[in-house]
This record gives sequence, structure tokens and C-alpha cells, in this order.
Amino acid sequence: MMQNLLLNRLFKEISFHLIILFFISTGAFLKINNYLDFLLISSLLIFIRNKSMLSFYYPVALFIWGLYADVLIGYPLGYTGVIFLFFYLLKEFSNSFGDLENIKPRFYIYIIGLLILLFVEYLAIIFFFGVALSIINIFIKYSLMLILFYPIANIFIYMDIYNEK
Repeated sequence: MMQNLLLNRLFKEISFHLIILFFISTGAFLKINNYLDFLLISSLLIFIRNKSMLSFYYPVALFIWGLYADVLIGYPLGYTGVIFLFFYLLKEFSNSFGDLENIKPRFYIYIIGLLILLFVEYLAIIFFFGVALSIINIFIKYSLMLILFYPIANIFIYMDIYNEK
């Protein structure tokens, strides 16, 4: 019984990392449009997921996934890893203040996190690169993540990754 449970948790852990690998690789090789950002989808998966078997090594694994994404996409090294760790910290914050089985508080914390990321990204583009982008395009990209939140959360609930005790 315990062996079967351990294999099931190990399978879920490996599956989660393969899904992250898929989204990072897809984001590097497939650019569907300016509004579907696979980096943000990966960040959403990191935020929605409850606990990892890796516990202490999980942040390091996320940062390594971020470095892998930076090398593939061509971002400065550490950019994606910091975004992944930001959403990991938001997840830990929401776990400490919210009920794990209630999605609404986590959704509101996710909205605040996305707004912070939107603001920082927009200011970085303006000040570091001197490019004036339309905030509406960036806002639409982030709003799409809010639309995807509930369907992805429901999939994780169905797969029993979200509510795993």
C-alpha cells in the first residue's frame, strides 16, 4: 500500500516536471500570438500546485527550469527563474493564509501577483530598453492568465495534485 502511494506521488512529481518542460519548450519553439505566453502558463501551474515531494529542492528545481527557459528563449539568465520563484513564494504565502481547498483566496492572491509582475515588467521595458509599449497588449496577456486560472485549477483538483495532503 505504502509503495503504491509512493509510486503514485513520484509519478505525479515527474508528470508535473514534464508538463513544465513541455510548456517551456513549447514557448521557445512555438509563438502562437503575442497574448499566449507559455512562461506565464508555467508560472500559473507552479502557483496552483500544492506540495512537492522535493520540498527543499523544489525552489532550486524551479530556478533551474527558469535557467533552461532563459537559454531557450534568449532572456537574460535568471529572469524566468525569478518569475518562477516569485509565484512559488506567492503560493507559499497563499498556503499559509488561505484554505488549500478554497480557490477564491488563491485567485485573489494570484491577481495581486500578476498585477505586481505586470507593473514591474512594464516599467522594466520602459526604463531599461527605452521602448514605449502599449499597456493594453500586456494587460490582455495577463488577463488571459486570469481566464485560464479556474480551468487549470479544476484540472489539478481532478488530478488530485492540488488537494494532496
